[in-house]
Amino acid sequence: MEQYSPLRYLCLFLSCFVLCIPISTAQGKAVKSLPGTDYSQDPQTTQSELKKLKEDNKRLEYKLATLQQRINQGYTTSEHRFQTMLGIVGIFGLMSIILLFQLGNNRSRQKQLEKLTAELHFQNVELSHSHAMLDKAHSQQKSVIAYLENFASVAAHDMRAPLRQVNYHLDKLASENKFKWSDPESTSWSHIKNNVVTLNSLIVELLEFSKLDQDLPAPKPINLGDVYGSVQNQLEESIEQNRSLIEIQAPIPMIKGHFSLLNLLFQNLYSNSIKYVAPGERAHITITHKETANGRVTIRFQDRGIGIPSHRISEAFELFKTFNTNPEVDSSGIGLATCKKIVDYYGGHISLESEESLGTTFTFDLPLA
Repeated sequence: MEQYSPLRYLCLFLSCFVLCIPISTAQGKAVKSLPGTDYSQDPQTTQSELKKLKEDNKRLEYKLATLQQRINQGYTTSEHRFQTMLGIVGIFGLMSIILLFQLGNNRSRQKQLEKLTAELHFQNVELSHSHAMLDKAHSQQKSVIAYLENFASVAAHDMRAPLRQVNYHLDKLASENKFKWSDPESTSWSHIKNNVVTLNSLIVELLEFSKLDQDLPAPKPINLGDVYGSVQNQLEESIEQNRSLIEIQAPIPMIKGHFSLLNLLFQNLYSNSIKYVAPGERAHITITHKETANGRVTIRFQDRGIGIPSHRISEAFELFKTFNTNPEVDSSGIGLATCKKIVDYYGGHISLESEESLGTTFTFDLPLA
């Protein structure tokens, strides 16, 4: 409900009072005369005065209405100003509360940031310490590897020296007694000779296997066709004696690697396929290539040899594991372990599928150049 000020009540009262003054009408009602004037004697004068009073009354009403309007406008403007000021004060109060809340949050966040910074600094110190220890361990590891490589070379040389002497004296003994290793009378001597050769080959292969851990130069593009040709030249005598059949799928890809390692990889695979065949059978080797989307090539190396027993396939790539049952075939048990180590070095994976009397298929991948 609208509230009125005392000034507005006073103006309304005066307006009502003036409007309620008894005024005579033209119907014969008497008009109260002003003191000292007799209007009843002059009708013309009475009408003129009455008209004048009415005009004065209208002017007074207009002034009162104007005064009332101004009072209302002044009150409305004051009320609007008060409400505006109240709204501004409320906004400033709300902003102050928000600002104080934000300042509190900022302080809390600053404390959390300082705590995280301290923890990060502590972790950085620990990480630097760990890096220093790791660098030291890596340096020590390099020293140990270098020492072991040198030790392996020296040990291989020292162990092969007496073997060479044994082999030399066996050959000298055979020459002096004029007999051949294939003669039935020289069976025991032949076993000694074969074991000496096997032991010498084992030492050489162990030395080559130990060198796979050494640092190598950056890999280069290698044509696998050159690798196949090199291996076949090295095993030319065995291939001709066995009458081996070798089929290689074209085109032959370019590989990113090291010629010596790739040569050793395929030399072991070729050698096993030629050695492990049924008596009287010829080796049959098939090599296929399939490029993959990840920049590598999958190679399938398949032979038709004697195969590997299914219960021993899981042991195929372990060191010194051999599945040879023929005493006349030289087998060290290092070849497939060397193949796995080379494929692993190039970030690949090697596996095999085999059935006895049907052959073995090796599947592995190498990086494309």
